[in-house]
Order: sequence, then C-alpha cells, then structure tokens
Amino acid sequence: MIKLKFDARRNVIEMFRDKNIITALSTDDFGSLIREVKRIMEEANPKIARKKQRREERQNLIRNLKILVAIKFIDFWRYVKSLFNLK
Repeated sequence: MIKLKFDARRNVIEMFRDKNIITALSTDDFGSLIREVKRIMEEANPKIARKKQRREERQNLIRNLKILVAIKFIDFWRYVKSLFNLK
C-alpha cells in the first residue's frame, strides 16, 4: 500500500513537472501533495467549483443570520431591562 502511494506521488510529480507546477508540489509530505492536487483538480472542474462556492455562500448566510439574531436578542434584552427599570 505504501509503495503504491509513493509510486502515485512520483507519477503525479512527473505529470505536473511538464506544467511547471512542481515548485508548488516540492514537498515530502504526501498529505499536502494530495491536497494541492485536489485543489488544482477542483479549480479545473467547474461543477466542483460551483458546489464549493454555493457552500461558502450558504455558510456566510448562516453566519450573518446568527449575527442578526444575536443583535436582535441584545436589543430585546435591553428593552426588557428598560421596562423593569421603569417600574
């Protein structure tokens, strides 16, 4: 299994050497090599890129909604406190 990984790594490096990407992949860490190859493949595949963009947009919307809810809750809490202070 390990031999297959190193053979695959060598093949990937030789594949990218032609495109001058080897400088970005010149590492002994197999995990970072795989991540870099996956990133390059995602950029090349528009379907994956769109899916990733939609996921990021959805996460941004959720984060913004959480912030909005927190702000509204703080405003409501201040209103409740002011009611009790008036009594």
